[in-house]
Amino acid sequence: MTDDDEMSADGREWVNVARKLMPTRALMTQKVHSSDSVLGSFAQPDSGINQTYAEMIDAAFLPAWRGDAEVEPGITLTEANMSLIFGLAVQLYEATLVSDNSRYDQFIEQDGVMGNATAPD
Repeated sequence: MTDDDEMSADGREWVNVARKLMPTRALMTQKVHSSDSVLGSFAQPDSGINQTYAEMIDAAFLPAWRGDAEVEPGITLTEANMSLIFGLAVQLYEATLVSDNSRYDQFIEQDGVMGNATAPD
């Protein structure tokens, strides 16, 4: 998130990322299927997710990790913990994504023994 090349975050710190993201409804146009294991219950039929990042963080993380209390002058607990919150959110979401029928899975399962399989073209 703070990489200059990947996210155009030239000089931006995690506190700045938090301040920019927290009030937004950035997933408003992101289509989310109702069967999505994590976000499906938040999906709106004709749009994406109508919650701010702050609302989603409040729903997902314990109060000890987030909040408006200042941990340093002008920096809230959520802002101070944004790299942790973001990293855990990505890690936990990706853990719900299960691929069990990809081309790789089919290759590995071919003939029932990995050593007998022939690589796909």
